[in-house]
Amino acid sequence: MRKYQSVLVLAVAFSFVITVLPAPAAAKKQFLKSIAGHLDLSEELAKCSICHTGKDTEADADHLNVFGKDFRKALKEAPAKAKDARPLIAFEAVKDLDSDHDGVTNLEEIMLGSNPGDPNSKPDPEKLAEYRRNHPK
Repeated sequence: MRKYQSVLVLAVAFSFVITVLPAPAAAKKQFLKSIAGHLDLSEELAKCSICHTGKDTEADADHLNVFGKDFRKALKEAPAKAKDARPLIAFEAVKDLDSDHDGVTNLEEIMLGSNPGDPNSKPDPEKLAEYRRNHPK
């Protein structure tokens, strides 16, 4: 009987590991998918590195760039009742900020393919000027 209990405990633990632990990464990918759909971003522009730093950008919540930290803060402040809309509410709160203080808003950087969390990543000046002409505030 003890042998079967041990097997049952291991089975439950294994099930937990394969179903619950990957959930944060899947949830974060869902955030990216939601925002990419909202902005109609191509797969080329919709990258985990928008928010994350390092090699394993998909699942590493501890390695957020400055934009990722701003987004996470806004996400925590978004109403819990909003459920699936929370990522969009959070994005709306940070899109006009310049998280990396490089003179370009987070939205402009994302739309033009640069990284809003890296001050060394800026859009081409001509493309930025054109974007600003076509999208006045």
